Amino acid sequence: MQPLRITAILVRPVLSLSHPIMLDGLLAAARVKRAEMDGHPDPWSVQDDLPLARYESPSGCWIWKASAFVPQPVSEHLPLLQTSRHNLARMAEDIEDGLVRMRKAKINPAGGMFRSSYEYLRVQWWQQAYADCIGDRAAIADLLQEITHLGGRRSLGLGEVRQWQIDPIDAESCLWMRRPMPADSDVPASDISYALAMQTLRPPYWRKTARQIALVPVA
Repeated sequence: MQPLRITAILVRPVLSLSHPIMLDGLLAAARVKRAEMDGHPDPWSVQDDLPLARYESPSGCWIWKASAFVPQPVSEHLPLLQTSRHNLARMAEDIEDGLVRMRKAKINPAGGMFRSSYEYLRVQWWQQAYADCIGDRAAIADLLQEITHLGGRRSLGLGEVRQWQIDPIDAESCLWMRRPMPADSDVPASDISYALAMQTLRPPYWRKTARQIALVPVA
């Protein structure tokens, strides 16, 4: 295990984020994906088997030594219009099965509940984004082959990664603690300010039932 800086070089804008992108979250997703492809009976169980070092707080709460990604934007937040259409064949099946009730005999895609929808997304161009960690360089590089995009709306091509770079850095420059930390953390981080908040500390970060009081970076 060694201090590393992981850099994603991007070629498409990224969906504007409400939550930071966590390096350990990406690696856990890649690890689970590999396990599913290999036919693992419980692929979710392998997300605690990552090529990263761990930090354990005085209370015994542990996290991965991996930071959130820090973007390097080259534009302001920009609007992006997205249109979408209903799957009419699926809707017809639902009507036939009695799951959807209609007053008219035909589906009208030009108006009413079945018309096309319009949505404005907010995106931003990033030149790149980087995250720090302490981990196994070769194993991390292997897992990152599974990660082709950062952020949401991958089906639109948003957040497409052209290249991953993994560079060794010195321990003093490795700010892996730029991430949610246990509330009783004793890790010195003079360059980072924290505030108490309810946050998930390990992947999967979308699991709301795992939220607890934590120290979250604010600057």
